[in-house]
Amino acid sequence: MLTVAVLGILVLLNILAGRTGWQADLSAEGRFTLSPLSRQVLERLPAPVQVTAFVRDGPSGLLTDLLQQYDRASSSFQLRLVDPVKEPSLARQYEVTQYDTVILEMGSRSRRIEPSNLYGFGTAREELEFRGEQAITRALVELGREQQLKVYFLTGHGEATPADRLGRLATYLEGEGYTVATLNLAQEGGMPEDATVLVAVGPQSDLGPQEEETIAAYLEAGGRLILLLDPSNRPIDGWNQLAERLGVRFRTDVVVDPAQSFFLDPLSPMPTLRYHAITRELQERQMRVMLPRARSLERLDDPAPYRVTTLLESSFDAWGETTLQGTTLRKDEEDTPGPLTLAVAITRPAAQDGAGADGAAQDEGEAADTGEAGEAVPEPVAVVVGNASFVEGQMLGIQGNQDFFLNALNWLVGEEHLISIRPKVISPPTVQLTPSFMRHLFYGFVVGLPLVVLLAGGLVWWRRRAL
Repeated sequence: MLTVAVLGILVLLNILAGRTGWQADLSAEGRFTLSPLSRQVLERLPAPVQVTAFVRDGPSGLLTDLLQQYDRASSSFQLRLVDPVKEPSLARQYEVTQYDTVILEMGSRSRRIEPSNLYGFGTAREELEFRGEQAITRALVELGREQQLKVYFLTGHGEATPADRLGRLATYLEGEGYTVATLNLAQEGGMPEDATVLVAVGPQSDLGPQEEETIAAYLEAGGRLILLLDPSNRPIDGWNQLAERLGVRFRTDVVVDPAQSFFLDPLSPMPTLRYHAITRELQERQMRVMLPRARSLERLDDPAPYRVTTLLESSFDAWGETTLQGTTLRKDEEDTPGPLTLAVAITRPAAQDGAGADGAAQDEGEAADTGEAGEAVPEPVAVVVGNASFVEGQMLGIQGNQDFFLNALNWLVGEEHLISIRPKVISPPTVQLTPSFMRHLFYGFVVGLPLVVLLAGGLVWWRRRAL
């Protein structure tokens, strides 16, 4: 009866704990704890959000556990778990073809999170990074925002577009809460009013004078720009004139870096990350950016009111090859010696009345450089990189390429605070079998444990004999 009573009490306590929702997170990586930022976003939801997660039926996984945390934290987060195999009609309705796809809907607006937005590789080969909280919280922020963050990819100059080489990038950005579209300036005649960021990826022809003036006026009015340009012998006077207005110039060279390269390919540099809000997360995770065939950038004297900050820099052994022929790589007098700048971030002082696109947040690294009380907070303007191929196709998934582009975009639109939501690093538990540990195992289990059993048996035998 005592055993039955104890079991009954345990069952009752389990039922009460399940109904009250009480839990304690005992995982080493904090897998079952939402960040304060996510809880704050949930509290500020303007309307209920219907969340449909297409997950495999059975034991709960990382995504299911995370979504249930959101569901417990707020009544406005209305969760529905669906197995697409058991409900194929619903999967077809949402055009879902993969497990771990999440659809968030608020009224007539919706956001879609793909599995590629949820998982990534850690610094070690066996580690898995789960970025679900960052992706879901970003989607909630975008659903609650009155004006959507819209990214326009420039076309008309042979650029890569979401319809071809940037399909994977576009899908990833949509899963992160951005709206993606294309823009032909010559056809539209001007910048759309809803443009948050303009992105030009690898243009093959030069920029026209009217297009240059249109983009320059857009930037002066508070717009944002990401300009990625591969090495080429084609004239780029228009692009250079636009870049020179911001304080940087594209060199006509190819960066050769034998000291810091991808799998010993000196034409695929892996530059050093300079401290900035864009690169800080990558530095903490010891990840690099790989730029296949990059050109160097020349920093000019900062033109008022812009300020240029280096993001990526080659090693001292690198040089800018100006006469690349065949497979021979040799540093000549005409080549530019390293270290070479490969990417820059450009800012300007924010208007005193608080005007500026999206009220961008201050970059911590640059704020420390000002050091003067009352000085205007720097406002992001542009990110310029001497390479475009690092965001195309499979290159996007190499090292920190994907995170570098997304961090640059977040910084430009003033959403760099979402970078602070750290991914959960899931690694299998391991045991280091050191010689000392092996000795302890041997003496503990091979010698000690049998000896304890023998002593206990001998003690029992002696006591029974004494009775």
